[in-house]
Amino acid sequence: MVTSVDGKLFYRNYRKPFYAQIAVSVEIRNLSSFETLYINLVDALNKKFNLSFRRKTVDSRFLAEVLAGKEALRKTYIREFIEKISPQIGRIYVMHTSIPPSKIPAVKCYGGKEQKEPIEFIKSLTGAYNHCVLWKILDKNYYDFSSRFLVDFFEGDITRAWEKIVSVSPQMEAYFLGDECNPTISIADLLCKYVEYELAEKRLRLGTDQIRQCFANSPLNVEPVFIDDLSMITPCRKEPIRASKFIHHPIVFVFCSQQLNKEKEVIKSIGLYDKLLNFAFERHACLKFFNYDNTPVDATYMSKGDIFVTIGDKGRSTAKYFIKELGIDAELYNALKLKSKFKNNNI
Repeated sequence: MVTSVDGKLFYRNYRKPFYAQIAVSVEIRNLSSFETLYINLVDALNKKFNLSFRRKTVDSRFLAEVLAGKEALRKTYIREFIEKISPQIGRIYVMHTSIPPSKIPAVKCYGGKEQKEPIEFIKSLTGAYNHCVLWKILDKNYYDFSSRFLVDFFEGDITRAWEKIVSVSPQMEAYFLGDECNPTISIADLLCKYVEYELAEKRLRLGTDQIRQCFANSPLNVEPVFIDDLSMITPCRKEPIRASKFIHHPIVFVFCSQQLNKEKEVIKSIGLYDKLLNFAFERHACLKFFNYDNTPVDATYMSKGDIFVTIGDKGRSTAKYFIKELGIDAELYNALKLKSKFKNNNI
C-alpha cells in the first residue's frame, strides 16, 4: 500500500489576512492501476480542454501557469480529475493548522528561547509542514505502518515530530519536486487545491466541519484533522532536519552551466524543464537542480544509481568530478542529447 502527502500555505484576505497550513494524505489502493488511470486522465483532459502541454504529471502551480486567466477552466480540470481518479483512492485525511492570535499571542520555539507571532510561525511552516503531517499519521495510526509513505520534500529545523519520525523509521520516501514528477504526490497537491476551491465557492472558512462540507457530494472517504500539537511541530533545536536516509532514489540531478542569470527560468521557457520532469517520471525518479552554493548537503543526497544530467562545460565537469574523483556511481547524460533522444516520444 502507498500513501502520499503534500501540503501548501493557505491564505484568505478576510478583514484581517488569514494564514494556515493545509495538507492532504492520500491512500492509493493499487499503485499500478492508479498510475495507469492517472496517465490516461491527463491525456483525456488535455484533449477535452484542447491543451497542448506534454508534461506527464500535473500540479496546481503548473495548471495555474498553463491556464492563466482561465480560473473557471482550471477549477473544472481539477474537479474532473479528482472525480475520475476517485475509484483508485482510499482514505484521505485533510490536515490543517491555524493559530488564533487572540488565544495564542506568541508561539514559543527552541524551548522558549525565541517567540514568533502566530502568522509568522504559520508562514515559517511552509517548507516543513509535510513532516508534521507524517508524524500525525504515524502517531494516530491512520494507515497501516507497513505502508510506503511518499512525501513531497520538506526542510526546516528539528522538531519533536521529526525526532519521533526518526525513532520509528517508517518506510518514508521524500521526493524532490514530488508533485511535479510523481503522480501519487501530484494527486495530494491537486486535492489541496480542490479544498481551496470548494471553501471559496461555498464561502466557508477553513475548519473541520467546513472541510467535510467540501466533500458532501463526493464518493471519497475524507476525514479532516486539526493539528494543534505546538509542542511537537515547533522547532526545538537550531539544527536542520537531515532527511538523507529517507530521500527517494534515483534522483535526477541537473548540473546547470551557471552561464546565465536565472538559468532555471530559461530551462523552463525553452521546454527542457518538462522533458527533465518526464524523464524523471519515466525512470521512477525525482528531480533536483544541483545547488552549487550548498554542495556538501547535496552530496549527502547522492547515491548509487542516481542520474546526472549536465548542461554546459561547468555542469559536465562538476558531474564528472563526483563520478570519477569522488566515486559516485551515477549515470551521466548530456541535456542536449536527452532532449534529442525523447523528441519523438512526447517527453
